[in-house]
Amino acid sequence: MKFVAISDTHGKYRQLELPDGDCLIHAGDVSNLGERHEILDFLDWFENLDFKYKVFIAGNHDFYFDGISQETVDKIIPKSIIYLNDSTVEIEGIKIHGSPIQPWFFDWAFNRQRGEDIDKHWQLIPLDTDILITHGPAYGILDKTLRGEKVGCEDLKQRIKKVRPAYHICGHIHEARGLVQKNETYFINASVVDIRNQLVHEAFEFEYEAQHPLFEILGNPNQFLTSLFSQLGELKIDVQQYEMDHICYRVETEDKYVSVKNELLNFGKLLTEKEIGGRSISIIKLDKPILFHDKKKKKRKIFLIELPAPKSGSFYREGFEHVEFAIGEDPKNFISKYPDINFDIKGINKKINADLRLKLGNCSVKFHEYSLEYVVAHLEK
Repeated sequence: MKFVAISDTHGKYRQLELPDGDCLIHAGDVSNLGERHEILDFLDWFENLDFKYKVFIAGNHDFYFDGISQETVDKIIPKSIIYLNDSTVEIEGIKIHGSPIQPWFFDWAFNRQRGEDIDKHWQLIPLDTDILITHGPAYGILDKTLRGEKVGCEDLKQRIKKVRPAYHICGHIHEARGLVQKNETYFINASVVDIRNQLVHEAFEFEYEAQHPLFEILGNPNQFLTSLFSQLGELKIDVQQYEMDHICYRVETEDKYVSVKNELLNFGKLLTEKEIGGRSISIIKLDKPILFHDKKKKKRKIFLIELPAPKSGSFYREGFEHVEFAIGEDPKNFISKYPDINFDIKGINKKINADLRLKLGNCSVKFHEYSLEYVVAHLEK
């Protein structure tokens, strides 16, 4: 699903040129003074935009929302618009929580004192939140003012560390607009105006899909994959044109191998199971792929999971271990492009699908000519 994120339009929303998308998110300060006629004009504009889903929260300028009852909110909000106020909505399996609350700031709307008074709002953020929208930023993340002061909320930062949403979208501090990634969370300050409230920025765009049900069994591979692609980038190994063929998941015991394999088969089919090197290795093709967006925003679809049983007498820590790329050429040609990289070339002379291996800290990556599915279907017969 494609998301478009904006914030702090301050009445200038009709001047925006928005890209196409499935879901539009506005992180507050839709108005200048928060008067009723401003809010109604914003809702008229927002309602008529060509997005399947439209989600917004209020900001500190939007006084009207801070002084009306839920009954009034229900009357003025069109049915095609989702308004979040310390509340959550689920859209196509994606859980989005929104809050207009921010630390006390010159007696504006939705202000709360730092500490217990504001933290009770952050404790309402569900632990399974995928996308978090707050008007104000977390402390130390896209919150620096023109004077260099960090004005974000410390309690919000602590809650985000616990919840670990995929995205946190905010605004409020116009001059801190930007995008950063910390651990598995992308932080976006989506302000579209500058410090003088001049419309100078475009919307942010990002792709996000609902969490794969397999993550309940294997965990989310996002942090593992993010680290791996980051290390490849540091080594200047370009993998943009290559298919990420499959991901390998290790288990510690034979019993766990059997149980994980059986659970994986609820989400796909067994392509092959063979004895290799004195242990079983299963290849499962998923009905629905695991999706991952790499650092260059390329959407990767992972259909295959390699599941090796542990070798007798060897210990393996359970979790994701490596990924493999199908490079469409002889690995000997590939290795010549990176003469300064210390590849493991033990598999370079294999008769079937020769490969290179590269150790990257706690993970590793392999490069081979053909996809694993092609090898199973055509080369191993």
